[in-house]
Amino acid sequence: MKKIPLTKTLVLLLFVMLMTVAVPVYAKPKTETGTMQTMTLATGEGEKVALWREGKIIWDEAMDVEPNTYYEGLGALPWIELEGATWITYNYEAYAPSDNSWYIYEKTFDIPGRVVSASMIITADNAYMLHVNGRLVGKDGNLFQPITGEGPLNWQTPETYDLTKALREGSNTVVVYVRNYGMPDGTWQRNPTGLVFNSIITYIG
Repeated sequence: MKKIPLTKTLVLLLFVMLMTVAVPVYAKPKTETGTMQTMTLATGEGEKVALWREGKIIWDEAMDVEPNTYYEGLGALPWIELEGATWITYNYEAYAPSDNSWYIYEKTFDIPGRVVSASMIITADNAYMLHVNGRLVGKDGNLFQPITGEGPLNWQTPETYDLTKALREGSNTVVVYVRNYGMPDGTWQRNPTGLVFNSIITYIG
C-alpha cells in the first residue's frame, strides 16, 4: 500500500476542516399556519370594578349605565357613546361622590394567536391611566389633584392607543385606574364616575 506523505495528510485534514466551517447551515424557515382573526374587548360585559378607599381595595360588580342617565336635567354634557361598548361604573350605593376617589378596572383575557394589530379607544370621567400587561400605555386628564374652575371635559374627547406591542399571544391583563373628583354634597346623579372603551385585536390563529 502506498503511503501518503504526512504533509499531504495534514493538508487534506485542514481542507476538510475548512470546508466544514465554511459551509453554512440553513435553518428551515418557520411556516406560520392559520387565518387572520379579529376579536373585540369592550366594557359592558358584567366586569368587576374596585373602589380604592383609605388604603383598601373593595371589589364590586360593575354597573352598566346609559350615557345620558346621570347628567339628564343637570345642565351638564352627557357622556359620549362608543359603538360596541357600554359605560360602566362602581355601585353608586357603595361610594360617596362627595369624596375624591380612585377606581380600578381589571380584566384578564386570552388571545389565541400571534397579535398582528390592536388598538383601543377609551375615555373616563374624570381621568384615567391605562396599563396593559404591566406597562403604562396612556393616560388622560388631571389624575392627582382636583380640577379647579372650568376643567376640561375629558370624557368628551376619547383617545386611541396602539396596543400591538403591548399585547401578546396567550394571557393578557388590562388595568385602568379611574380618578373621580368629589364635589360638595355630591350624589351619584350629580357627580358620577364612569369608564368606557372598545378594543379591536387582529391575530393569526
